[in-house]
Amino acid sequence: MIQKDILKNVKESKHFSIILDCTPDASHTEQITVILRDAYLNHIDKKLDICEHFLGFCPIISLNGEGLLHFVLNLFSELILDIQNLRGQAYDNGSNMLGKHSGLWSSRIEAINPLRFYTENVFDALLEISEAASSWDCTTNLRAKSLALKIQHYKFICSVVI
Repeated sequence: MIQKDILKNVKESKHFSIILDCTPDASHTEQITVILRDAYLNHIDKKLDICEHFLGFCPIISLNGEGLLHFVLNLFSELILDIQNLRGQAYDNGSNMLGKHSGLWSSRIEAINPLRFYTENVFDALLEISEAASSWDCTTNLRAKSLALKIQHYKFICSVVI
């Protein structure tokens, strides 16, 4: 029930980050801690709140990048989370996740979800469209400028969440 409420909040926020930490338990079974982080607008005081939600400890079989990628993809599938809405990754026990043991987990996730790297380019392109259209198409000018401003605000939110 609690996990259901957490997932409802994360999905309403749309964009989220994942925080992972691998560590062996007392029986020397490797486990991964899963935390989701999101930002949402608190409608009571109209402030942006950042929340971290502990989802649990999960046993993990493979600590290399490919194994962690499959773990995250399976987890997102089970939780019905869209990886296209993933905006950040944080991890501890980084030797496994950064590539010392055939890892490169973050680059594998980034290959699936490259959108966050192009936000600035999209913003600049929209401003160029807005400027170019200002003399011949008022509607295009306003739409491009409006969307650019929304993306600019979105970039701020993502930088806070990440």
